[in-house]
Amino acid sequence: MEQRIISQFYCFVLVLLFGFCLSSSFTLVPWELRKHYVRIVNNLNNKPLNYHCKSGDDDLGLKTLQFKEEWEFSFHLNIRDTTLFYCYFSYENFHAAFVAFNGDPDHRLDCGGDHCIWTAQEDGFYLYQIKHNENVSHVSCTILAIASFFIL
Repeated sequence: MEQRIISQFYCFVLVLLFGFCLSSSFTLVPWELRKHYVRIVNNLNNKPLNYHCKSGDDDLGLKTLQFKEEWEFSFHLNIRDTTLFYCYFSYENFHAAFVAFNGDPDHRLDCGGDHCIWTAQEDGFYLYQIKHNENVSHVSCTILAIASFFIL
């Protein structure tokens, strides 16, 4: 009887370990096999955020987020780790375009791994660094206002 309980326990532990290995957040799974995510969050005070994200292979189309809405897309890295998603953002007279995800390992570390979370706020766009639990300023709206003057 005791042997059977020990055997069931080992089977349970084995199933748990297998589940962790398949999880996209477990760090021993190779980058190429993991799913990656980009999330866009609109924290602009009652203003819609227009955006258009695309890569060399995928055009995700023009979309609009209302205040406090979020949108997320997922993908796998290409075989050479050169996956690149860039996004164009606009609201009122502000415009910005920047890389939202870069397959480069340094950029993935900036995001905190598999998830890049971008938040639009009144004073700029922020990248949430999961490991540090903080938003890091990426693009200032003051710079964007000057840039939009020249774009228009």
